[in-house]
Amino acid sequence: MNKASLTYVKQVLGENKAKKKFGQNFLIDANIVEKIAKVAANKDYLTIEIGPGLGALTEFLLENSKAVDAYEIDEDM
Repeated sequence: MNKASLTYVKQVLGENKAKKKFGQNFLIDANIVEKIAKVAANKDYLTIEIGPGLGALTEFLLENSKAVDAYEIDEDM
């Protein structure tokens, strides 16, 4: 299932909600996620992702980067 979709986000989060204290927002448009990854990543470099959440952007970063280090502080994610 596409991780950048409202259906997926609702299914995975269930009753949980985005936490304002972490400034959480969830990407739900795969076209936007792909565009971000293409301009933010480079096959020659390591990409660092802060707050990968459900991994929608992470998947695209992996396709466009040498490697990805992702750091998440929300234990519920």
